Amino acid sequence: LELARLRERLTEAATAPVVCLLDGPGGVGKSALAVRAARDVADRFPDGVLHVDLHGSDPCRPPLPTSEVVQTLLTALGVDERRVPRDTDQALALYRDRLAGRRVLLVLDNALRADHVAPLLPDNAGCAALVTSRAVLTGLGEAQHLHLDTLSTADAVALVRAVSGRRTEAGEQPHWEELVALCGRLPLALRVVATRMASRPRWTVADWVSVLRDERGRLDELVTADVDARASLMVGVDQLAASADAGDREAARRFWTLGVCAVTHHTAPTFAALTGLDAPAARDVLERLTDAQIATSPSPGRYALHDLVRSAALRDADRLPAAERHRALARLASWYLGTLYRSTAPLPVGDFLRRRYREGAARHPGGRCFERRDEALAWVDLELPEVLALAEQLAQPEFDDGGPPLATFALEATRALESYFAIRFCWRYQERLATTQLVAAERRSDTFAQAVALASLGRVAGQRGDGVGALRQLDRAIDLFEQLGAHAELATGYNNQVPCLAMAGRLDEAVAVGRRALRHADRNGLPEVRCSSLNNLGRVHLMRGERDEALRLLTESYRLAPVNHHLVGTASVLAEFHLSSAEFEQAAHWAGRGLEHAAEQPFDPPQIAELYTVLGAALAGLGRGEQAATAEERARSMLADFNSRESADGCSQRR
Repeated sequence: LELARLRERLTEAATAPVVCLLDGPGGVGKSALAVRAARDVADRFPDGVLHVDLHGSDPCRPPLPTSEVVQTLLTALGVDERRVPRDTDQALALYRDRLAGRRVLLVLDNALRADHVAPLLPDNAGCAALVTSRAVLTGLGEAQHLHLDTLSTADAVALVRAVSGRRTEAGEQPHWEELVALCGRLPLALRVVATRMASRPRWTVADWVSVLRDERGRLDELVTADVDARASLMVGVDQLAASADAGDREAARRFWTLGVCAVTHHTAPTFAALTGLDAPAARDVLERLTDAQIATSPSPGRYALHDLVRSAALRDADRLPAAERHRALARLASWYLGTLYRSTAPLPVGDFLRRRYREGAARHPGGRCFERRDEALAWVDLELPEVLALAEQLAQPEFDDGGPPLATFALEATRALESYFAIRFCWRYQERLATTQLVAAERRSDTFAQAVALASLGRVAGQRGDGVGALRQLDRAIDLFEQLGAHAELATGYNNQVPCLAMAGRLDEAVAVGRRALRHADRNGLPEVRCSSLNNLGRVHLMRGERDEALRLLTESYRLAPVNHHLVGTASVLAEFHLSSAEFEQAAHWAGRGLEHAAEQPFDPPQIAELYTVLGAALAGLGRGEQAATAEERARSMLADFNSRESADGCSQRR
């Protein structure tokens, strides 16, 4: 009935904007209903169905701010992330402009308050929004409310019978009705029980009723919507705890551990690190929790909890002594750091960074090892949200005196990910990680961590084209590195300033700082920084029209390049150099060389797209129009894929 009402209402969006608000207790099926309705009417919204989880009911993660949500939506609507205004009001204005004339359906899942979603709701015909929340949202104009409640007794019995495959025998109806009442008639709890019933065909319905009655008073809490969900979801845990099977009891005992950390998806190795179990035992616990419908397995080897189950686990974890929780988190943090450092092993990096990564791996001997680049990068791609969530948790004041790796997790994660971020332009995650680190470092008076965070923020701003913002952050970082005598980091900081100064039109300063970066690189034996500085200086001299000096510097940079990353960057600038003087053959040659180097290791689309753009212009200059069009289309396609990936980080369910 609710699904039919939603479909009918959404079909009215052609003539006026439609907003449907779904509220109800956790676990009642709001998100599932919204996703099903969106899928059913997707053909009426040809310009897209966009799904954003606002985290309004996540016990471990704060709700997404409007500024971040609108950036996500703009990227999903085709706006290059580098062109998204940083000012929220300007971003919202651009968002409404992009919605105008389009037929788009928004699914805004897990809203916290009305003001959480009000600025995002469409106001033009052709668009619609589905909003889910636990609380009733008011003050949103003519939005239609749909209040989801628990199932009727008849529907609840029908659901359990269908899932369990049981028939109702004579005289059992009262037991069935009592069974669903004990489950609070919540769909999530009913499915848990029904699944367990299916796995125990010899048990009678009366047996199940007897088990559920003996819940030490927990079911007495099924009087409010919020408690309904938690009590229902704890049924499976209590059943495992009461089992005659030692493995089931162990799974119930370990359940609390899932509430210790902000990580939402586990594997056997991460759960082993958290609990101190070995990997096979950790996997057995997770499998038993999944079989009992307490956890889910969204993909092979990965396990997750519904947010309300996580709430229950978090409540149990809070009963443990702080020292025990901290030990569990320290094991998990060390495992993640060890794996992050080891993920760099297959990547082509210079000696300076290689030493850093090896020293980090030695400090954190646990963790996964990688032999292939694609395998290492894919793992970080998947786990980066979890690393960020853990960093944000460990940046809280309660861990200030925790020592390594608790108080230093964000710093080490930032440094372990430096090469990854040079290959993958995950600006949003890099920015959030550095910001998290900076806030904690300032509170803890950790000058080095502050400087590293500021340098990371400066790099992100520079890559996004915000030269002024980048210089502001890099200037602060350099001042701190100078105070500390951190010469290697100082050389890198100066080098990162050069393109930002050039972006700001301060070319003379860019040359002076570039030469300073070269001196620091030579003094401290940093060939990677020297190569990059030569490249940056060459580009600045090209901008100043000093072509001979530019060519000299770029040629030396290419000759000295220690790894493919530098070869690609220098080849790209050499291609631009020749293109600027209409030397099309040479420009095409260097663009091709850059693409050859890029093919030898994974690079993110913006870097490759730049090469294809230059190649297309060079081919066009040579009169090879068809090949030029192919190269230009390749560049556009790669940038579109990049924007789509960035959008997917927050605009759809990750797993």
